[in-house]
Formats: sequence, structure tokens, C-alpha cells
Amino acid sequence: VLARLPGRTRCCVDVGANIGNHCLHFSRRFDKVLAFEPNPLAVDLLRWNLRANGIVNVAVHAVGLAERPSTATMSIIDRNLGSSRLDAQPVGESPGSDRVQVSLARGDDLLLTEEVVDLVKIDVEGFELDVLRGLRHTLERHRPIVLAEALASTIDSATGTTAVADLLAGLGYAPFEMLWRRRSRLKWIDGLLTAILGTRI
Repeated sequence: VLARLPGRTRCCVDVGANIGNHCLHFSRRFDKVLAFEPNPLAVDLLRWNLRANGIVNVAVHAVGLAERPSTATMSIIDRNLGSSRLDAQPVGESPGSDRVQVSLARGDDLLLTEEVVDLVKIDVEGFELDVLRGLRHTLERHRPIVLAEALASTIDSATGTTAVADLLAGLGYAPFEMLWRRRSRLKWIDGLLTAILGTRI
């Protein structure tokens, strides 16, 4: 995407930064990266990865983004931190050991002072719509490129669209690329299906 749209490399917002897979790449392409990650286990690893790689232009915010400030329960999946999920309902008094209370903030409130936002990447396991609703003014003001994941369960099988795509279209956005592929629990089958059928655009 950046190769086709050069010159937009000043500020990147990474929502759902996890342990820093994308942050490490973004830090070399952007002057500044703002990383948002509410999972305390992932945040610790994210900060460690940034230090280990000598990266100083990434600001880590240990909060999630949502439509409005609140708290939520996050279900932590140890074997794959990137699959941990938010439940926006208030946390109970006795959450299980794999559930933690996290803070959510409205993205527009945190990005008010930014002179420019060039790219917003969102990977929050089904919470993308709520994040975008809280970034509406940022999107209207800066018109950043938006990269957002959509879980299969959120895609309308009849139209191939999602509520996220509809929200962005309402703000004047047009699709640059929409990519998806069939998934299997067995990785070799997944690879075979992709090799045979290709990636749908």
C-alpha cells in the first residue's frame, strides 16, 4: 500500500499492536508510530521488542481504543496473544485467571494534537467497528489510509461487505484492496487452497 501511495510516512497509528510485529516495520517507514495495545502481556513484550531493536520513534499506549472511554474484560489467549479478545461489558468482580480488566479510550481524544495521521492499522479481533467509531473525527480530518482486518464472522456472505466497510464508505472512503482466503485448521491444507485458488481481491 505504501509503495503505491508514497510520501505518506509521517505518522502511523497501530491499533492492536500486540507484541510489535507491525510496529517494527512501521518504525522504519514512518517518522512516528503511535501503538495502542491493552493486553498487559503483549505490552510488556512490545516494549521489550522495541528496546531490543533500538527503536525510539514508537510511543506505546497501554490502552485499547473504542467509541467511548470505558473498561472492558479481555480474554487472554496465552498460546496466541494476537487472538486475545475484548468484551466491552464491565468486568465482573472475580474474573478468571485468563481474563483481565483493561482500559479503553476514544481514539479521537488521544489524537487531537496530532498534526497529521497518514496510516491507521487496526487488528483487534472483531472490535474494529467500535475502534473506527471512536476515530471518526480523525478520519474526517486527516483522511489516513486505513488497513483493517475483518473476521470471517463479520462478513456478509451475500454482499461480501462488512459494517466496517460500510462505515468507511459513509466517510467517503473507497476500497483499495480487499483480500481474503479460505482457512483450514491444518496449515498445509490452507497453503494448498491458496496455491490452487489464489487470494481473492
